[in-house]
Amino acid sequence: MVKNLVIGLFLVATCMGLKAQGIQNVLKYSTFYISGTGSTPIDASPEYFVDQNSEIREITKEYSINYNISIGLRKIARFDYEQKQNQFYDGQTESTVSVSSNIGAVKGLEYLAQFDIGRQQGYDYNNQRYFVRYLGDRTLTKIEYRNNGLVDLNYLQIDARFRQKIGKKLNLSLGLMGRWHDPYGIDPIGDYLNENPWWSLAYNYGYNDSYYGIDENNDGEIDSGDWTWTDSNGEEVATSDLDFRQYIYNDLITQYNDSVLSGIPSQFQLSAVIGGDFYHYKDNFWFHVWGNVIPYHFHSDLLGDHTHTFHHYNNLEQWVDFNYGALIGIKVKRKFGVFIEGEHTQYWEKDLYNFRLGINYQFR
Repeated sequence: MVKNLVIGLFLVATCMGLKAQGIQNVLKYSTFYISGTGSTPIDASPEYFVDQNSEIREITKEYSINYNISIGLRKIARFDYEQKQNQFYDGQTESTVSVSSNIGAVKGLEYLAQFDIGRQQGYDYNNQRYFVRYLGDRTLTKIEYRNNGLVDLNYLQIDARFRQKIGKKLNLSLGLMGRWHDPYGIDPIGDYLNENPWWSLAYNYGYNDSYYGIDENNDGEIDSGDWTWTDSNGEEVATSDLDFRQYIYNDLITQYNDSVLSGIPSQFQLSAVIGGDFYHYKDNFWFHVWGNVIPYHFHSDLLGDHTHTFHHYNNLEQWVDFNYGALIGIKVKRKFGVFIEGEHTQYWEKDLYNFRLGINYQFR
């Protein structure tokens, strides 16, 4: 539902821009791109497990090739410090700084729509980001849908603020932010294990255990025991509880959590947001920093029964979400330069980081 809503909002906002500015102006300087990358996964060191029957099992993980495919449409103006390095956009190596900052490089309509699908060290994922921003003289409006499959962060955000310019470099903003998001703060497996023994979950997924005795001293007497485990087809999958919990049970936890969370609808949170953006540029020094603080969240069921919001699981207490970013570039001399750039987002105690720093020296 959230995906359909955001796509609809993206199309509505784009159509409004088309009507207001004309299709040629809206599409002017935009780029459509499709690209793909591939790489060999890191080889895992050989791993072995010795079961209760003294049999050695190789449990080394083998990963398929890493890859990423990007499809996108973008119209994002570059700041003075953002020089286009490649002849073609690929959607993977270009900096998205002007997407994350509060104030774009130009007034008017900007947008980005990108879908990624890929695999990283055996984990299949997809990332989506749809973004529409309109920057006016006194207002800032933004619609964004973001789904990062690598960190399980999925939300739709509508942001409306008043904008106040202070001089030519500083912008302050204040407004409201509405966010539809997956349920966060919920611990399905923790709640389950508070009321049930761990092995009952395995029974629910078709696994069965059988007790056997162990003669530890080889004197014909049983000193201890353990359990072998079989799957729903009756095939042995583990020769001890430890073996089962270490190599099978983790997948069952993931399946259980996913099944519970998938049955909970998207939640809505209305919050107050305060932002700032400062930009300074010279040929030998540039400084761009921005940040947003979301310090207050309204407890409301305006859009239905949202008893699974993070606000609810935080005992109706307030918390602070935030994001910030910065770019600093210094050309110490004509041949030598230093740079640092990065951003950090923390929503519902989930973190997204992206940082780079380094030095450049050109031999002439």
